[in-house]
Amino acid sequence: MILLERWPEVAAVDCLVCQKIQHDDNWRPIMQAGQPVPRPSGIKPPCGYPHIGCPKGTPEQSRALTTENMQAYRFHKECEAVQQWPEDAVVRRNAAVIRSAESVVRRWREQETAALLKAFLGVTANVR
Repeated sequence: MILLERWPEVAAVDCLVCQKIQHDDNWRPIMQAGQPVPRPSGIKPPCGYPHIGCPKGTPEQSRALTTENMQAYRFHKECEAVQQWPEDAVVRRNAAVIRSAESVVRRWREQETAALLKAFLGVTANVR
């Protein structure tokens, strides 16, 4: 869920597709003559290089949501949109897990924003 909220462009790319075709820095397929450019043999995707890595992890140790968890997340978002949840223990548990993850993402975004503002204010305070 954190991956989906924080890096939606990465979450949208299937690992098997990423291993076969090249992507740009924004995780969009690199196109040539209207076709995706294949990944040259011997060139690993970002997950194959520890110094680059992928927020999703690796295909063997993925941090992406499972199909079942993605369905639960989508169902939660539908319920949230209309502010109606069924009376169900599993739905309540899933909502608690999802809200906790959303809280983590919110804190990360606030920390990143604060760091950017501090950097900006530090630069502007020293410019005369």
